[in-house]
Amino acid sequence: MKKSNRKWKKILVIIAVVIGVVTIGRYALIEYLKSELESKIKGCELESRNFNTVIDFEYVNNWIIVQVKVDGSDKEFPFLFDTGAPSIVLDKLLNEIGPDNYDKLSFTDNTKKDKTAFNNELITINGLELGDVRFSEIGTLSARNSEWGMLNCISAYGIIGFNIIGKCTYQIDYENKKIIITDKVENLSNYNDINWIGYKAASKQESPVISAKINDSLNIKLLFDTGMSGGVKLFSSHLYDSLSKQSPNNFAKFISKPSIRIRGEKDEPNNFIKYRATNFSFGNINCNNINITISDKHEREYTGLIGNQIFENYTITLDYKNKRIGLIRNKEKTENNTTFGLTYLPRGDKLFISSLFEDYPPIKEGVELGDEVYAINGIRTDDMDSTQACEVYRRELSYTHPTDSILDIEIIKDGGIVNYNFKKQYLFAN
Repeated sequence: MKKSNRKWKKILVIIAVVIGVVTIGRYALIEYLKSELESKIKGCELESRNFNTVIDFEYVNNWIIVQVKVDGSDKEFPFLFDTGAPSIVLDKLLNEIGPDNYDKLSFTDNTKKDKTAFNNELITINGLELGDVRFSEIGTLSARNSEWGMLNCISAYGIIGFNIIGKCTYQIDYENKKIIITDKVENLSNYNDINWIGYKAASKQESPVISAKINDSLNIKLLFDTGMSGGVKLFSSHLYDSLSKQSPNNFAKFISKPSIRIRGEKDEPNNFIKYRATNFSFGNINCNNINITISDKHEREYTGLIGNQIFENYTITLDYKNKRIGLIRNKEKTENNTTFGLTYLPRGDKLFISSLFEDYPPIKEGVELGDEVYAINGIRTDDMDSTQACEVYRRELSYTHPTDSILDIEIIKDGGIVNYNFKKQYLFAN
Protein backbone atom coordinates (compact mmCIF):
# COMPACT_ATOMS: atom_id res chain seq x y z
CA MET A 1 0.00 0.00 0.00
CA LYS A 2 2.85 2.38 0.89
CA LYS A 3 4.56 1.62 -2.43
CA SER A 4 1.32 2.39 -4.23
CA ASN A 5 1.01 5.71 -2.41
CA ARG A 6 4.60 6.62 -3.23
CA LYS A 7 3.97 5.73 -6.87
CA TRP A 8 0.95 8.05 -7.08
CA LYS A 9 2.85 10.82 -5.35
CA LYS A 10 5.58 10.52 -7.97
CA ILE A 11 2.98 10.60 -10.76
CA LEU A 12 1.32 13.71 -9.27
CA VAL A 13 4.70 15.42 -8.93
CA ILE A 14 5.51 14.62 -12.57
CA ILE A 15 2.10 15.93 -13.70
CA ALA A 16 2.60 19.13 -11.66
CA VAL A 17 6.06 19.63 -13.16
CA VAL A 18 4.74 19.06 -16.70
CA ILE A 19 1.86 21.49 -16.15
CA GLY A 20 4.29 24.02 -14.71
CA VAL A 21 6.68 23.66 -17.65
CA VAL A 22 3.81 23.94 -20.14
CA THR A 23 2.41 27.00 -18.34
CA ILE A 24 5.82 28.69 -18.18
CA GLY A 25 6.49 27.73 -21.79
CA ARG A 26 3.16 29.15 -22.90
CA TYR A 27 3.77 32.37 -20.98
CA ALA A 28 7.27 32.62 -22.46
CA LEU A 29 5.85 32.03 -25.94
CA ILE A 30 3.19 34.70 -25.45
CA GLU A 31 5.80 37.16 -24.19
CA TYR A 32 8.06 36.30 -27.13
CA LEU A 33 5.25 36.82 -29.66
CA LYS A 34 4.27 40.06 -27.95
CA SER A 35 7.87 41.26 -28.13
CA GLU A 36 8.08 40.28 -31.80
CA LEU A 37 4.86 42.13 -32.61
CA GLU A 38 6.00 45.27 -30.79
CA SER A 39 9.32 45.07 -32.63
CA LYS A 40 7.61 44.73 -36.01
CA ILE A 41 5.15 47.56 -35.32
CA LYS A 42 8.13 49.80 -34.56
CA GLY A 43 9.99 48.51 -37.61
CA CYS A 44 11.18 50.90 -40.33
CA GLU A 45 14.38 51.15 -42.37
CA LEU A 46 15.66 54.48 -43.66
CA GLU A 47 17.22 53.86 -47.08
CA SER A 48 18.09 57.44 -48.11
CA ARG A 49 21.37 59.06 -47.07
CA ASN A 50 22.69 62.64 -47.00
CA PHE A 51 19.38 64.35 -47.72
CA ASN A 52 17.79 67.69 -46.94
CA THR A 53 14.42 67.77 -48.66
CA VAL A 54 11.30 69.94 -48.38
CA ILE A 55 7.70 68.74 -48.74
CA ASP A 56 4.46 70.69 -48.64
CA PHE A 57 1.59 69.78 -46.35
CA GLU A 58 -2.08 70.62 -46.02
CA TYR A 59 -3.23 71.99 -42.68
CA VAL A 60 -6.81 70.73 -42.47
CA ASN A 61 -8.89 71.39 -39.35
CA ASN A 62 -5.60 71.63 -37.41
CA TRP A 63 -4.29 68.31 -38.77
CA ILE A 64 -1.10 67.94 -40.83
CA ILE A 65 -1.66 66.00 -44.07
CA VAL A 66 1.35 64.91 -46.14
CA GLN A 67 1.47 63.24 -49.56
CA VAL A 68 2.99 59.76 -49.48
CA LYS A 69 4.03 57.48 -52.33
CA VAL A 70 3.69 53.77 -51.51
CA ASP A 71 5.20 50.82 -53.39
CA GLY A 72 2.62 49.39 -55.76
CA SER A 73 1.15 52.69 -56.96
CA ASP A 74 2.44 55.62 -58.96
CA LYS A 75 0.15 58.17 -57.30
CA GLU A 76 0.53 59.93 -53.96
CA PHE A 77 -1.84 59.40 -51.04
CA PRO A 78 -2.79 61.85 -48.26
CA PHE A 79 -1.57 60.56 -44.86
CA LEU A 80 -2.04 62.10 -41.42
CA PHE A 81 1.33 63.07 -39.85
CA ASP A 82 1.04 61.89 -36.24
CA THR A 83 3.82 61.76 -33.63
CA GLY A 84 1.40 60.26 -31.10
CA ALA A 85 0.42 57.10 -32.99
CA PRO A 86 1.83 54.03 -34.70
CA SER A 87 1.78 54.01 -38.49
CA ILE A 88 -1.56 52.84 -39.85
CA VAL A 89 -2.79 51.79 -43.29
CA LEU A 90 -6.41 51.49 -44.32
CA ASP A 91 -8.24 48.99 -46.53
CA LYS A 92 -8.52 51.57 -49.29
CA LEU A 93 -4.73 51.81 -49.58
CA LEU A 94 -4.10 48.05 -49.39
CA ASN A 95 -6.63 47.43 -52.16
CA GLU A 96 -4.88 50.03 -54.29
CA ILE A 97 -1.29 48.74 -53.92
CA GLY A 98 -2.11 45.01 -53.98
CA PRO A 99 -0.86 42.13 -51.77
CA ASP A 100 2.51 41.81 -53.55
CA ASN A 101 3.64 45.06 -51.90
CA TYR A 102 3.04 44.16 -48.27
CA ASP A 103 3.13 41.25 -45.81
CA LYS A 104 0.26 40.52 -43.45
CA LEU A 105 0.29 38.87 -40.04
CA SER A 106 -2.94 38.31 -38.07
CA PHE A 107 -2.29 38.27 -34.33
CA THR A 108 -5.81 37.46 -33.00
CA ASP A 109 -8.96 35.78 -34.27
CA ASN A 110 -9.85 38.10 -37.13
CA THR A 111 -13.31 36.54 -37.50
CA LYS A 112 -14.37 38.26 -34.28
CA LYS A 113 -16.16 41.50 -35.07
CA ASP A 114 -15.76 44.42 -32.70
CA LYS A 115 -16.53 48.11 -32.75
CA THR A 116 -12.98 49.31 -33.30
CA ALA A 117 -11.61 50.29 -36.69
CA PHE A 118 -8.64 47.95 -36.39
CA ASN A 119 -8.31 44.57 -38.11
CA ASN A 120 -5.95 42.93 -35.56
CA GLU A 121 -3.41 42.62 -38.34
CA LEU A 122 0.17 43.73 -38.64
CA ILE A 123 1.00 44.99 -42.13
CA THR A 124 4.61 45.39 -43.23
CA ILE A 125 4.74 47.75 -46.21
CA ASN A 126 7.60 47.07 -48.63
CA GLY A 127 8.40 50.73 -49.12
CA LEU A 128 7.16 54.32 -49.12
CA GLU A 129 8.51 57.77 -49.93
CA LEU A 130 8.06 61.22 -48.43
CA GLY A 131 9.33 63.54 -51.12
CA ASP A 132 12.57 61.89 -52.21
CA VAL A 133 13.22 60.26 -48.81
CA ARG A 134 12.66 56.49 -48.97
CA PHE A 135 11.74 54.09 -46.17
CA SER A 136 11.33 50.30 -46.34
CA GLU A 137 9.99 47.41 -44.24
CA ILE A 138 7.56 49.70 -42.43
CA GLY A 139 5.51 48.16 -39.65
CA THR A 140 1.90 49.34 -39.57
CA LEU A 141 -1.47 48.40 -38.13
CA SER A 142 -4.36 47.91 -40.53
CA ALA A 143 -7.76 49.54 -40.15
CA ARG A 144 -11.15 49.50 -41.84
CA ASN A 145 -12.44 52.52 -43.72
CA SER A 146 -15.96 51.43 -42.79
CA GLU A 147 -15.16 52.15 -39.10
CA TRP A 148 -12.90 55.16 -39.71
CA GLY A 149 -15.85 57.55 -39.52
CA MET A 150 -15.32 61.22 -40.37
CA LEU A 151 -11.54 60.69 -40.34
CA ASN A 152 -12.05 59.44 -43.89
CA CYS A 153 -12.52 63.14 -44.71
CA ILE A 154 -9.02 63.88 -43.37
CA SER A 155 -7.15 60.81 -44.62
CA ALA A 156 -8.80 57.66 -45.96
CA TYR A 157 -5.42 55.98 -46.57
CA GLY A 158 -3.22 56.04 -43.48
CA ILE A 159 -1.10 57.62 -40.78
CA ILE A 160 2.61 58.37 -40.77
CA GLY A 161 3.46 57.42 -37.19
CA PHE A 162 6.31 57.50 -34.70
CA ASN A 163 8.33 54.64 -36.27
CA ILE A 164 8.74 56.59 -39.54
CA ILE A 165 9.05 60.03 -37.96
CA GLY A 166 11.71 58.75 -35.56
CA LYS A 167 14.11 57.71 -38.34
CA CYS A 168 15.27 61.22 -39.21
CA THR A 169 14.79 64.89 -38.31
CA TYR A 170 11.61 66.73 -39.32
CA GLN A 171 11.15 70.50 -39.08
CA ILE A 172 7.52 71.63 -39.35
CA ASP A 173 6.95 75.17 -40.60
CA TYR A 174 3.28 75.85 -39.84
CA GLU A 175 3.33 79.36 -41.30
CA ASN A 176 4.46 78.25 -44.76
CA LYS A 177 3.00 74.72 -44.54
CA LYS A 178 6.26 73.00 -45.29
CA ILE A 179 8.27 70.20 -43.65
CA ILE A 180 12.04 69.88 -43.98
CA ILE A 181 13.28 66.28 -43.71
CA THR A 182 16.99 65.71 -43.09
CA ASP A 183 19.35 63.11 -41.67
CA LYS A 184 21.68 65.81 -40.29
CA VAL A 185 19.92 68.24 -37.96
CA GLU A 186 22.94 70.59 -38.03
CA ASN A 187 22.26 71.25 -41.72
CA LEU A 188 19.06 73.15 -40.95
CA SER A 189 19.57 76.80 -41.95
CA ASN A 190 17.99 78.02 -38.70
CA TYR A 191 19.75 75.48 -36.46
CA ASN A 192 21.39 78.16 -34.27
CA ASP A 193 18.00 79.82 -33.62
CA ILE A 194 16.35 76.68 -32.25
CA ASN A 195 15.36 76.53 -28.59
CA TRP A 196 15.70 72.87 -27.53
CA ILE A 197 13.81 70.98 -24.84
CA GLY A 198 14.52 67.38 -23.92
CA TYR A 199 11.92 64.64 -23.68
CA LYS A 200 11.43 61.04 -22.58
CA ALA A 201 9.87 58.46 -24.87
CA ALA A 202 6.50 56.96 -23.94
CA SER A 203 6.85 53.45 -22.54
CA LYS A 204 5.02 51.59 -25.33
CA GLN A 205 6.10 53.71 -28.28
CA GLU A 206 8.74 56.22 -29.28
CA SER A 207 6.45 59.25 -29.03
CA PRO A 208 7.93 62.21 -27.08
CA VAL A 209 6.62 63.04 -23.60
CA ILE A 210 7.59 66.52 -22.41
CA SER A 211 7.45 68.17 -18.99
CA ALA A 212 5.25 71.25 -18.57
CA LYS A 213 3.85 73.49 -15.84
CA ILE A 214 0.51 75.15 -15.20
CA ASN A 215 0.54 78.46 -13.28
CA ASP A 216 4.27 78.02 -12.48
CA SER A 217 3.55 75.35 -9.88
CA LEU A 218 1.61 72.37 -11.22
CA ASN A 219 3.90 69.84 -12.94
CA ILE A 220 2.39 67.74 -15.73
CA LYS A 221 3.61 65.33 -18.44
CA LEU A 222 2.30 65.77 -21.99
CA LEU A 223 2.46 63.50 -25.03
CA PHE A 224 3.77 65.60 -27.92
CA ASP A 225 1.03 64.79 -30.42
CA THR A 226 0.84 66.28 -33.93
CA GLY A 227 -2.14 63.98 -34.45
CA MET A 228 -4.24 66.06 -32.05
CA SER A 229 -6.05 69.03 -33.55
CA GLY A 230 -6.52 70.72 -30.16
CA GLY A 231 -4.13 72.55 -27.84
CA VAL A 232 -3.63 71.09 -24.35
CA LYS A 233 -5.94 68.33 -23.16
CA LEU A 234 -5.53 66.65 -19.76
CA PHE A 235 -7.00 63.40 -18.45
CA SER A 236 -7.20 63.79 -14.69
CA SER A 237 -10.12 63.54 -12.31
CA HIS A 238 -7.94 65.12 -9.62
CA LEU A 239 -7.17 68.22 -11.69
CA TYR A 240 -10.77 68.38 -12.90
CA ASP A 241 -11.93 68.69 -9.28
CA SER A 242 -9.11 70.75 -7.79
CA LEU A 243 -8.82 73.42 -10.50
CA SER A 244 -12.60 73.86 -10.57
CA LYS A 245 -12.57 74.63 -6.85
CA GLN A 246 -9.45 76.80 -6.86
CA SER A 247 -10.43 79.04 -9.79
CA PRO A 248 -14.23 79.31 -10.09
CA ASN A 249 -14.00 82.32 -12.43
CA ASN A 250 -11.51 80.68 -14.78
CA PHE A 251 -13.35 77.57 -15.92
CA ALA A 252 -16.47 76.48 -17.75
CA LYS A 253 -17.94 72.97 -17.50
CA PHE A 254 -19.22 71.14 -20.54
CA ILE A 255 -20.31 67.68 -21.62
CA SER A 256 -19.30 66.10 -24.89
CA LYS A 257 -19.46 62.84 -26.81
CA PRO A 258 -16.38 61.40 -28.58
CA SER A 259 -16.08 62.75 -32.12
CA ILE A 260 -13.65 59.96 -33.10
CA ARG A 261 -14.52 56.36 -32.22
CA ILE A 262 -11.86 54.32 -34.01
CA ARG A 263 -10.83 52.53 -30.80
CA GLY A 264 -14.36 51.57 -29.83
CA GLU A 265 -15.09 54.64 -27.72
CA LYS A 266 -18.59 54.52 -26.26
CA ASP A 267 -21.24 56.90 -27.54
CA GLU A 268 -21.89 58.43 -24.14
CA PRO A 269 -21.33 61.86 -22.53
CA ASN A 270 -18.04 62.71 -20.84
CA ASN A 271 -17.45 65.57 -18.40
CA PHE A 272 -14.90 68.29 -19.16
CA ILE A 273 -13.88 71.74 -18.07
CA LYS A 274 -12.36 74.48 -20.17
CA TYR A 275 -9.81 76.03 -17.83
CA ARG A 276 -7.98 79.31 -18.40
CA ALA A 277 -4.45 79.03 -17.02
CA THR A 278 -2.75 82.33 -16.26
CA ASN A 279 0.55 80.73 -17.27
CA PHE A 280 1.54 77.58 -19.15
CA SER A 281 5.18 76.68 -19.78
CA PHE A 282 7.30 73.93 -21.29
CA GLY A 283 11.08 74.19 -21.47
CA ASN A 284 11.68 77.93 -21.32
CA ILE A 285 8.59 78.67 -23.43
CA ASN A 286 5.92 80.62 -21.55
CA CYS A 287 2.33 81.20 -22.66
CA ASN A 288 -0.10 83.47 -20.82
CA ASN A 289 -3.87 83.03 -20.49
CA ILE A 290 -4.07 79.74 -22.34
CA ASN A 291 -7.19 77.55 -22.43
CA ILE A 292 -6.73 73.95 -21.29
CA THR A 293 -9.32 71.20 -21.63
CA ILE A 294 -9.49 68.79 -18.68
CA SER A 295 -11.38 65.50 -18.82
CA ASP A 296 -12.85 63.91 -15.70
CA LYS A 297 -10.98 60.64 -16.30
CA HIS A 298 -8.22 58.67 -14.62
CA GLU A 299 -4.70 59.85 -15.42
CA ARG A 300 -2.59 57.75 -17.78
CA GLU A 301 1.16 57.26 -18.04
CA TYR A 302 1.22 60.97 -18.90
CA THR A 303 -1.17 63.71 -17.76
CA GLY A 304 -2.43 64.60 -21.20
CA LEU A 305 -1.70 65.69 -24.75
CA ILE A 306 -0.31 68.80 -26.38
CA GLY A 307 -1.29 69.36 -30.00
CA ASN A 308 -1.31 71.54 -33.08
CA GLN A 309 -3.23 74.52 -31.68
CA ILE A 310 -0.11 75.15 -29.58
CA PHE A 311 2.46 73.96 -32.12
CA GLU A 312 1.17 76.23 -34.90
CA ASN A 313 2.61 79.20 -32.98
CA TYR A 314 6.12 77.80 -33.54
CA THR A 315 8.42 76.20 -36.05
CA ILE A 316 8.82 72.72 -34.58
CA THR A 317 11.89 70.47 -34.99
CA LEU A 318 11.58 66.77 -34.11
CA ASP A 319 15.02 65.35 -33.31
CA TYR A 320 14.38 61.78 -32.15
CA LYS A 321 18.05 60.78 -32.36
CA ASN A 322 18.96 63.21 -29.57
CA LYS A 323 15.56 62.98 -27.80
CA ARG A 324 14.77 66.66 -28.04
CA ILE A 325 12.15 69.00 -29.49
CA GLY A 326 13.17 72.31 -31.02
CA LEU A 327 11.04 75.47 -31.13
CA ILE A 328 11.27 78.83 -32.86
CA ARG A 329 8.45 81.16 -31.85
CA ASN A 330 6.22 82.62 -34.55
CA LYS A 331 3.29 85.00 -34.19
CA GLU A 332 0.86 83.62 -31.59
CA LYS A 333 -2.85 83.40 -32.29
CA THR A 334 -5.43 84.82 -29.90
CA GLU A 335 -7.49 82.34 -27.89
CA ASN A 336 -11.23 82.28 -28.57
CA ASN A 337 -13.01 82.79 -25.24
CA THR A 338 -16.57 83.01 -26.52
CA THR A 339 -19.26 80.40 -27.12
CA PHE A 340 -22.89 79.97 -28.12
CA GLY A 341 -23.05 77.28 -25.46
CA LEU A 342 -22.94 74.38 -27.91
CA THR A 343 -20.96 72.82 -30.74
CA TYR A 344 -22.03 70.56 -33.58
CA LEU A 345 -20.24 68.08 -35.84
CA PRO A 346 -21.19 65.95 -38.82
CA ARG A 347 -21.57 62.21 -38.52
CA GLY A 348 -22.27 60.56 -41.83
CA ASP A 349 -24.25 63.16 -43.79
CA LYS A 350 -26.06 64.70 -40.78
CA LEU A 351 -25.13 67.35 -38.21
CA PHE A 352 -25.53 66.56 -34.53
CA ILE A 353 -25.01 68.49 -31.28
CA SER A 354 -21.59 67.33 -30.04
CA SER A 355 -21.06 69.36 -26.86
CA LEU A 356 -23.02 71.54 -24.44
CA PHE A 357 -21.75 74.00 -21.83
CA GLU A 358 -23.41 73.85 -18.43
CA ASP A 359 -25.29 76.92 -17.19
CA TYR A 360 -25.64 78.29 -20.74
CA PRO A 361 -28.95 78.83 -22.57
CA PRO A 362 -28.87 75.78 -24.95
CA ILE A 363 -28.76 73.17 -22.19
CA LYS A 364 -31.23 75.17 -20.07
CA GLU A 365 -33.69 75.36 -22.97
CA GLY A 366 -33.66 71.61 -23.58
CA VAL A 367 -31.03 71.07 -26.27
CA GLU A 368 -29.47 67.63 -25.77
CA LEU A 369 -26.30 65.88 -26.89
CA GLY A 370 -26.95 63.95 -30.09
CA ASP A 371 -29.85 66.13 -31.24
CA GLU A 372 -29.95 66.36 -35.03
CA VAL A 373 -29.54 69.84 -36.52
CA TYR A 374 -32.09 70.77 -39.19
CA ALA A 375 -30.84 74.24 -40.16
CA ILE A 376 -28.34 76.91 -39.12
CA ASN A 377 -28.89 80.60 -39.82
CA GLY A 378 -31.61 79.67 -42.31
CA ILE A 379 -29.49 77.16 -44.25
CA ARG A 380 -30.77 73.59 -44.33
CA THR A 381 -28.28 71.02 -43.03
CA ASP A 382 -30.47 67.91 -42.92
CA ASP A 383 -30.04 67.29 -46.67
CA MET A 384 -26.24 67.47 -46.88
CA ASP A 385 -24.43 64.99 -49.09
CA SER A 386 -21.19 63.26 -48.03
CA THR A 387 -19.05 65.87 -49.82
CA GLN A 388 -20.66 68.74 -47.91
CA ALA A 389 -20.35 66.81 -44.63
CA CYS A 390 -16.62 66.37 -45.24
CA GLU A 391 -16.26 70.06 -46.04
CA VAL A 392 -17.89 70.91 -42.71
CA TYR A 393 -15.64 68.45 -40.86
CA ARG A 394 -12.57 69.86 -42.61
CA ARG A 395 -13.78 73.41 -41.76
CA GLU A 396 -13.88 74.34 -45.42
CA LEU A 397 -17.63 74.99 -45.16
CA SER A 398 -19.23 76.87 -42.27
CA TYR A 399 -22.77 78.01 -41.57
CA THR A 400 -21.57 80.73 -39.18
CA HIS A 401 -19.05 83.58 -39.28
CA PRO A 402 -16.58 84.37 -36.46
CA THR A 403 -18.12 87.83 -36.09
CA ASP A 404 -21.68 86.49 -35.63
CA SER A 405 -23.14 87.44 -32.25
CA ILE A 406 -26.38 85.43 -32.66
CA LEU A 407 -26.82 81.79 -33.65
CA ASP A 408 -30.14 80.82 -35.19
CA ILE A 409 -30.39 77.02 -35.06
CA GLU A 410 -33.24 74.63 -35.80
CA ILE A 411 -33.19 71.20 -34.15
CA ILE A 412 -35.31 68.13 -34.79
CA LYS A 413 -37.24 67.30 -31.61
CA ASP A 414 -39.90 64.61 -31.19
CA GLY A 415 -40.62 64.53 -34.91
CA GLY A 416 -40.94 68.31 -35.12
CA ILE A 417 -38.54 71.22 -35.60
CA VAL A 418 -37.73 73.61 -32.76
CA ASN A 419 -36.12 76.96 -33.47
CA TYR A 420 -33.62 78.49 -31.02
CA ASN A 421 -31.70 81.76 -30.94
CA PHE A 422 -28.57 81.89 -28.82
CA LYS A 423 -26.38 84.86 -28.06
CA LYS A 424 -22.60 84.54 -28.04
CA GLN A 425 -21.22 84.78 -24.50
CA TYR A 426 -17.85 84.83 -22.78
CA LEU A 427 -16.60 81.55 -21.34
CA PHE A 428 -15.02 83.05 -18.24
CA ALA A 429 -16.26 85.51 -15.67
CA ASN A 430 -13.27 87.83 -16.01
